[in-house]
Amino acid sequence: MFHSSKRNLTLIVMFLSICLVYFIQQYDLSSVFSQKEDNLNIQMVKNEGNYESYIGSNPIDFFVLNLAFNHDSSLNITTENTVIELLPKTNIVDLSKFRIKENPPQREMSQKALYIDLQSRMVGTHTFNKIKIKTNGLEKVLDLGELNVHIRKGEFSNLLVMSKEIGIFPVSQPLNLSVKNSNEHAVIIKDIVLNSHYIDFEKKDIQVVKNDQIQQMSEQGFKLEPDQTVDLSVNWKVNFPSNQKMNIEARPIVVSEYNNEEQYAGIANMVFRNDFK
Repeated sequence: MFHSSKRNLTLIVMFLSICLVYFIQQYDLSSVFSQKEDNLNIQMVKNEGNYESYIGSNPIDFFVLNLAFNHDSSLNITTENTVIELLPKTNIVDLSKFRIKENPPQREMSQKALYIDLQSRMVGTHTFNKIKIKTNGLEKVLDLGELNVHIRKGEFSNLLVMSKEIGIFPVSQPLNLSVKNSNEHAVIIKDIVLNSHYIDFEKKDIQVVKNDQIQQMSEQGFKLEPDQTVDLSVNWKVNFPSNQKMNIEARPIVVSEYNNEEQYAGIANMVFRNDFK
């Protein structure tokens, strides 16, 4: 009786093993394992971001990525229940924190703003083109477009830079700044730099408003005395691609010179988006 039961159990195990092999051969199990990802209905608004930064003796420069994504309205996506990772990985910046905020819906989809704070760590350049999002027990790797980061070697210039317009703009508009020299010495304002495929300007497009007079920035730059404030205007042109929704972001820096060394100061981001104009 015992040997008969043992033989029957062996036959049952063999039968189940044969069934399992047949099931694996007949069905594409990759769809089962990818279901975890496919159920997360999120699409990033395509990005073209360009971020200039610097690193000196102290890594004090932070800058923000202002992104957006659309998702199925049934998903509850918050800062608290979400983990993100920018890809490919790099050691030139650290992701210090992020925040998710509600945006106006886009047709049948909900939209969220995603703010990511990065801190400069090493000189170099890097392009993020994907983002991994984990939320609601699911995860997905999404295409970002291109987020181009350029970290220069140099110290903070101690210039206080105030942008006169901050926000998200549906059409091109100039960059208008107020710059104050908070040093006890004069500095030479040399340039405003940004590398972007979709934002065009040259040094001749930078205007200086000084003593109520407007002049072009010269190749040599101009001197800014201690406690002096000057207004700058960059007449750049933002060129949206035709028939494509895109988030174009610019984070330029002011380049100045003191004791024959270049120094830098960050400018608040300007974001141009054509999906809601």
